[in-house]
Amino acid sequence: MTDDLSAWHARARSCRDGLLPLHFLVGRFEGHGADSGQPVRAEATGTLVLDGSWLELRERLLGTEGELLYEDFVLYRYDPAEEGLRVLHFMERAWHSQYPVHLAPDGAIHWTTGVGGPRVHIQASPTGWGSQVTLPDEDTPTVVLEYQRVGADEPGV
Repeated sequence: MTDDLSAWHARARSCRDGLLPLHFLVGRFEGHGADSGQPVRAEATGTLVLDGSWLELRERLLGTEGELLYEDFVLYRYDPAEEGLRVLHFMERAWHSQYPVHLAPDGAIHWTTGVGGPRVHIQASPTGWGSQVTLPDEDTPTVVLEYQRVGADEPGV
């Protein structure tokens, strides 16, 4: 049983360590940008959950009058068996899916919502992070957002 417990603790460490490149998403953020050419405000909250082995990111896009335009949340995790990051994506109409996450050498993360689906690109910045969503068969992002950290949250907290 001691070997099983040691393996369980080793898995926990591996899962937490595997999420370290995404810790820039932890905290409370406010942003602005455009969705399909229309100005939007954005809110995001990233939280480490379940012993820090998952990162939950909730995001909302608001129109110029404060109306809710879009809302989703994702759960990021590191899978030690696959030695890679994964994302579970949840959004309206009870839709959810799971995808591999690619970590670029510059620290950006990329994932695609299935074959022929939108491509997501997230990049850390000195004061927050930026996000772009590009539709299939398009070269220019449809959604472009820049987030700034709000409050006393420190990166990786």
